[in-house]
Amino acid sequence: MDIPFKLIFKNKFKEIPVEFFVGSASELVHVDKSTAVMIKENLTTSVYFESSVPDARFYMDGLDMLPYNAVKEDERGEVYLPPLPSHQILYDDNPNNNEYYPLIPGYYRIHVTADGQSYFSWIKVTTKQMTEDQWSIMRDDIENTIQGLAQDLVRKNSSLGLDESSPLPFSYLRKYYLLKEYETRMATVLQDVHKHPRSAIAKDYEMVPRGQERDIDERTIRHLSGRPEHKNFLMVPVRNVLYDLPENRYFFQILKAFLGEIQQFLDYLMSYSEFVRKERRQLVRFQGASHVTVVAKDKVLMDLEQYGQDMKRMRGMFQWCLGQSWMKEVSTKWHGTVPHATLLDPRYRLFHEVYRKLKKDTFHISIDPAFTYHWKRTEVLYEIWGFFEFIKILKEMGYVPTEGWIYDQEPVPDGFRVPELEQGTTIVFKKDQLTLRMVYDKFLPFGQKQTDLYEPLYTGGYHSRPDMRLDVYDGEGYIGSLITDFKYRPVNSIWNPRAGRQNKVMKQLDNYQSSFRSTWFLKGRMPVQILDSMLPVSEVWAAYPKNDDSPVDEGSLQYRIRLMPLTPGQDHKDLIDSLSNVIQKLLERASVSWPSR
Repeated sequence: MDIPFKLIFKNKFKEIPVEFFVGSASELVHVDKSTAVMIKENLTTSVYFESSVPDARFYMDGLDMLPYNAVKEDERGEVYLPPLPSHQILYDDNPNNNEYYPLIPGYYRIHVTADGQSYFSWIKVTTKQMTEDQWSIMRDDIENTIQGLAQDLVRKNSSLGLDESSPLPFSYLRKYYLLKEYETRMATVLQDVHKHPRSAIAKDYEMVPRGQERDIDERTIRHLSGRPEHKNFLMVPVRNVLYDLPENRYFFQILKAFLGEIQQFLDYLMSYSEFVRKERRQLVRFQGASHVTVVAKDKVLMDLEQYGQDMKRMRGMFQWCLGQSWMKEVSTKWHGTVPHATLLDPRYRLFHEVYRKLKKDTFHISIDPAFTYHWKRTEVLYEIWGFFEFIKILKEMGYVPTEGWIYDQEPVPDGFRVPELEQGTTIVFKKDQLTLRMVYDKFLPFGQKQTDLYEPLYTGGYHSRPDMRLDVYDGEGYIGSLITDFKYRPVNSIWNPRAGRQNKVMKQLDNYQSSFRSTWFLKGRMPVQILDSMLPVSEVWAAYPKNDDSPVDEGSLQYRIRLMPLTPGQDHKDLIDSLSNVIQKLLERASVSWPSR
């Protein structure tokens, strides 16, 4: 590819040219990322972009972090760099220079336009806080979660009544529920086909002693005339029932296909059940048989057992039909064409329709292109991943999402589009009498008049936009919140009391805990003078990726701030326990009886 520009990165003292490009963003997705130019984080980094094409533009994820006067903005509001006579600083490691934000470890997309052509490539900022495998796990988790949550919604809205809480892959569940929906009708048809299978009468001839013939025809007379020596025997017509018909051959193929699908399903159930049992044994060992995660595993095993029983019952039904004597006369050869008689007979047509639906798998789940922009900084990726992990954890704890984000969408007949996770997105979860409202990246108002029951918090502090908040409601109203910020940085950069004074992050977290207020908090349940002394935010969590075995410093707990390890590829048992405890304490506080309200 001829490249009408020159692009060179400078990482401290090392100059690194970018020479590999593809012509489209779709091609870039499939490019081996090991070819990406690599630079190290937290070193002074600049870029040199030179071109003879005057309207050439250099785009890169992260340019929006540069000072406003260092970049230009296109007609879509995206920032870019024009050709430059010198290096443009992307990050300055001088501690006195606060204008530049460090490039966060991860992959950054490069996009250059020149002479109406596009050129795409990757640049990789190597990570210190998270391994490359963990970065990949985090990215894949986001994509898998989006697909999984979308499938949840499809299950919820499906006319087949797909169970959102099922642990099985959507592809298996779709086939399972399809067969189960038609099971009763198919059983009735199989009984009828057993008694009255489609057949044809075939006329054949055989020699019988004279006097025992039941019928004769012209061929009988011709045979007798031509062979007078056989005058004591006659060749008479015999009518036989023929079952080896095209429609029966196709019916045979359908039943074999159903059995194949069922066996695949049963094999998966067996292996997955064993996996869940191993998980359960580990959980019981460390947490006890009554822990919420163990109870959840028990529920999964019960569901898997039920699926297996249903499929074995249907397997027996199809095997019974294939074992009938008339079916043994049907040839296994089929030429792939649906016989016309199949469509005319409503019994056979039913199996044809179920078979066609079973093989049809055209439902497509697409993801809003805006999600691709979130790959631009690992800290943003971590924030989205953390939010999704909380969704999965709440579902694992038995909370059912009922509205918000994808749960407000309606699937179309051939697909479903996952909307972008926008600022202010709210997802509502319910369990028994509890309602949780999980809010993503939303500013709090600065006055109580702008609040209501479902937006209960306001603040007078400088920090008013937590990454996530969890507002908790019982049957009577709002009982408190948990605030969480996702911090992609070493724990000592989040909370380090040995530094002698609070850093910016410590001030931010402390501000979340001490400055958030609500007039809806336990409203009408306690004397006003008591409520005035209480804070609605139970705890503030700083979630961060932890890469070593060092213990978590709990010195922050005196401020009701908890450092919470949340790492891709690792289990979240401690987080689940802590979250259960937070909700339980809110319920206990809300249940305190006061003599006067």
